[in-house]
Amino acid sequence: MMARSEHAQVAVAAASAHKPSRYWELFSVVFLLVLLLGVATPIALLIWQSAATTAAVRSGSAGTFVSATASQGGFFSSPLTNVQTTGGSVVVQGTFSAPRGRALAVEELNKTGLHLCAVGGLASCVPLEGHWAGQLTATPQAAGAFDFVGHGLSSDDLGRWLMAGLIFAFIAFAWLLAIGVGGRIP
Repeated sequence: MMARSEHAQVAVAAASAHKPSRYWELFSVVFLLVLLLGVATPIALLIWQSAATTAAVRSGSAGTFVSATASQGGFFSSPLTNVQTTGGSVVVQGTFSAPRGRALAVEELNKTGLHLCAVGGLASCVPLEGHWAGQLTATPQAAGAFDFVGHGLSSDDLGRWLMAGLIFAFIAFAWLLAIGVGGRIP
């Protein structure tokens, strides 16, 4: 009859002789790639985006302010405002107001996309609902600012990328555990 320490030594020797399966090695690499590309990369880009300065990279005239009519919004939708200008009508997310006759501009911000702004400051900007059909020209700030939206890296896109990466990381980790515990793919 073997003593307990001998049983422990035999178990340790058997465990050290066990070689991980090819599936374990493959899913370990897949899990690490998912963590790197699906989780770490969007987190790094979101941090970079939050640290970067907000700048208008393209701008175009929207006329002057005439009036605004706001809607209340719904349970799943934010309020919208229909802004009448001398150049036409623009719909924005949220509420917007300006002094009558104030010059308005549509500006594409490097982090968040198209906004309607009262000329003179980014503090009055509200997001545009939809696209802008007018002309937008590059601004002097465009040279010094990275255009996240122009490269498809808006906060919404990065958030969706991160969520997909977390889901795939969870799935890969679950498969990795199943292979490690059961020794085979379920």
